[in-house]
Amino acid sequence: MDPTRFQLAGGWDSKLAGSPWSTTVAFTHSSFDIVRGFLREVAPVDPNAFGYSQDRTISDVYFDTHIVRTVSPALRVVAGFDHLYGNAHAASATFEYFAPLAGGRGDRSGDARPLEEFDAKDRRNFSGLYASSEWTASPRLLVDIGVRLNHTSERRQTDGPDGPMEESRTFTKLSGTAGANYTIFTSGRDSVALFADYRNTFKPAAIDFGPEAEADILKPETASSYEAGFKGRFDGARLTWTASLFQMDFRDLVTATTVNGTPSLQNSGKERFQGGELEIEYAWQPSLRTQFGYSYHDSRFRDFIQELDPGVPTQLAGKRLEMVPYNLASAGLLYAPATGFNANATINYVGTRWLNKRNTAPASAYTVWNAGIGYRLNRGEFRLDGRNLGNRRDAVSESELGDAQYYLVPARSLEVSYRHSF
Repeated sequence: MDPTRFQLAGGWDSKLAGSPWSTTVAFTHSSFDIVRGFLREVAPVDPNAFGYSQDRTISDVYFDTHIVRTVSPALRVVAGFDHLYGNAHAASATFEYFAPLAGGRGDRSGDARPLEEFDAKDRRNFSGLYASSEWTASPRLLVDIGVRLNHTSERRQTDGPDGPMEESRTFTKLSGTAGANYTIFTSGRDSVALFADYRNTFKPAAIDFGPEAEADILKPETASSYEAGFKGRFDGARLTWTASLFQMDFRDLVTATTVNGTPSLQNSGKERFQGGELEIEYAWQPSLRTQFGYSYHDSRFRDFIQELDPGVPTQLAGKRLEMVPYNLASAGLLYAPATGFNANATINYVGTRWLNKRNTAPASAYTVWNAGIGYRLNRGEFRLDGRNLGNRRDAVSESELGDAQYYLVPARSLEVSYRHSF
């Protein structure tokens, strides 16, 4: 996968009716030269693998303009409009080849004749009219409210062995947020506050650039979430902590799947994510800090039917999402003065999880250690960083290269670097 990306961005700041007015415009062009292969069966037969080559280009333009209005010392409002235009083209060809099971290089696309050729074009416009406010209702109560009107239109054209196909979709949906922060206790630099928020979100689905072009446009992802918790500062603000509970109901989450042995994307019905998080940090001195974090996540399908076996639809309601652990934890010690010697050491724990959607293949917990040292000058820094020092190679995510295949934790690595600021 050989990508090339070019981006040009510019901004303009001025005044409108006496209030700050900001405008941003960005243009991005990306091109991808792709050749990928997928093992279809573990057998020394020729062919035993399937692949595709693809030339893909994506161009998009982003525009945003907004005004910041201070209505009163207690009320600040931001209002604006943004628009994202995207245009993509992917030309693909599929082929079969032989992959030696003992390793080594097999026959690839250079010698293989294309089985089928596909051409896909996608054009999308995503606009939003938005406003948000920050209101200091009292010295102890802060209220944030935001609303956004979303409009998206998309047109997808494909041409393959079955002939040309076309689909268009338009969505208009309101989204928004509401949150509050109430200070329960305050004394000097120490304080305790209660916070809560609600979010309703909308996002167009990722575009499926799979090799076997389909005209179907995936449904947009939507979610409603609730969060509540406490946060505080003690010991002269040297100890800071946050504890919260959350619940998110997701609809049409985009997940990876395989179609005819090659990667594809799909909408995944309804899911619910709920749990709690805890973060603690203590500053022994300005340059020495200890950090700890823990989270409990219960992520389950609520309504999702998928053909896990050919021709056999399976209802996954109540099953946990694959590769999502119940428990995550991390801890770290960081020594970072402005200049001179610095160092850090961190540990990350990932709990047990299921490798598959049926929840029949468990994966054990694992722990990853990282550490680094450096020497910081006025404008530069020398560093030595080590990642995954225990060289754990546990499964961390499903691979799109085939069913029941997984990406592993990156192997132990050491990096020597120098960074300079001008």
